[in-house]
Amino acid sequence: SEIVLHELVKKMCRLAVACHALHASDIPQKWVGSSLALGFDCANENPPRTKEALAQLRDSVIVKIFDWGKSELNTTSKHDALSENEKKDRKRFWQYYTDGVD
Repeated sequence: SEIVLHELVKKMCRLAVACHALHASDIPQKWVGSSLALGFDCANENPPRTKEALAQLRDSVIVKIFDWGKSELNTTSKHDALSENEKKDRKRFWQYYTDGVD
């Protein structure tokens, strides 16, 4: 279980770094209603005893974003075309999202 937790933390940290890098680029996103899935394959009851089994366990850990139905991917050109109110709206929702990831 420590290996799975370690892998989950590493992957969540990578996601947080990516979100903050995008935040620093000043192109806030509006990812409303999207969710994060955290999971791993728990079918194997025995702890890994070989490097291959350990690698397989680490590979089974997932952190995925899903349900993009109400979300939008903002680009520089799209962002530049937005009104000031729309830009503030994107910034507010992006702050909510990055706070949730953190």
